[in-house]
Amino acid sequence: AAFAGVTAASLAAAVGFFLRFRLPFALFLAALSAYLTLLILLAGDGEAAVQAMIEGGGAAALFDLGASSAFAIGTLVFGLACFALALSFDLRDPHRVTRLSACGFWLHLAAGPAIVNTVALSLLREPTALSGALMALFLALLAALALALDRRSLLLAAAAYLASMVWSVVDAAGLGAAGGLMLLGALVIGLGAGWISLRTGLMRALPDFPGKDRLPPWSAPA
Repeated sequence: AAFAGVTAASLAAAVGFFLRFRLPFALFLAALSAYLTLLILLAGDGEAAVQAMIEGGGAAALFDLGASSAFAIGTLVFGLACFALALSFDLRDPHRVTRLSACGFWLHLAAGPAIVNTVALSLLREPTALSGALMALFLALLAALALALDRRSLLLAAAAYLASMVWSVVDAAGLGAAGGLMLLGALVIGLGAGWISLRTGLMRALPDFPGKDRLPPWSAPA
C-alpha cells in the first residue's frame, strides 16, 4: 500500500507538472508512474504474487495472456490506453509542427513495449513454427501501423524481437554471424531509407477509413 501511494503521488505530480508547464516528457513519466501503480495494485499480496511467478515458470509467465495473468491483461490494457491517447495527440497535429507531436511520441514510446512484450511473451512462451509465424505476422502488422501513423518509435520496442527472428533465419540458413549482421543491417537501412516510399505505397493501397485524412500527409496519387 505504501509503494502504491508513492507511485500514485508520482503520477499526480507528473500530470500536474504537464498541465502546468506542458512539457511532453512529463507524459512519459506519468505513464511509467501509472504502470507501476497498476502493477502494485494487481500484485496485491506480494508473497502470493511471487509464488505464482515461481509456479508459472518465471517472470515471463506473469505476462502470458494464455495464462490469463492479471499482469498480462493489465499491461496490454495499459499499452492500448497509452496508444489511444498518443493517437489522439497525433490526429490533432498531422503535420507534426506543435508540441502535440512530442506528446504523442512519448506516449507511443510507453505504449510500444507494453503491447509488444505482452504479445511476444504470450506467443513465444512455447516456441513452435506456428507461434513463430504468428509473431512474424504481428511484427508485419506493427510495421504497417507504424508506417501508416508515420511513427518509427512504435518499432523500437519490436527491435529486439525482429533481430531475434532475423538471427533464427540466419541460423537455419547457416549464414554465420557475418551474414546475420549484413542481413540485419540491410533490413534496418532499407526500412529507414525507404520509409517515405513504403509509406506512400501503403497509404495509396489502403482504402479510405475514418481519420485517414488526419494522418501525416503522403504523396498524392498520380
